[in-house]
Amino acid sequence: MEALALQAHRRYHLRHVVTALDARMGEVYAATWHCLNDTITPMSAEAVLAPERLRLPGDETDWVGVGSGFSLWEQFTVDVQLSMPQHLYDLEPRAEEMAWLAARDFAAGLGQAAHLVQPVYLRNDVAWKKPA
Repeated sequence: MEALALQAHRRYHLRHVVTALDARMGEVYAATWHCLNDTITPMSAEAVLAPERLRLPGDETDWVGVGSGFSLWEQFTVDVQLSMPQHLYDLEPRAEEMAWLAARDFAAGLGQAAHLVQPVYLRNDVAWKKPA
């Protein structure tokens, strides 16, 4: 999601970015970011949640949403919709930004041996259960 925020910042010079990817099962993977001069700062933790549970930090009203999760636009709360005058649901993460972020982290001493790298799972319970 950070790569998606970086792409939106570089392409459209966006400052407050909400990334949301369709997680299926009526949920999105989402996070919020502040972007300035290729510096991407997380404003919220990455999470998997129902669109109506998304809350935006602070009182900013110039958020721009990017990612496939915004195909569920009608499910976001009115407060979120009013704070986000624009959403671009057709942007997808690209290898270019992922490589740039990896090089940045490696240069900062955050590299690890390949056998130590672990994926981050935002959704631990992957079996869909019918609501009661």
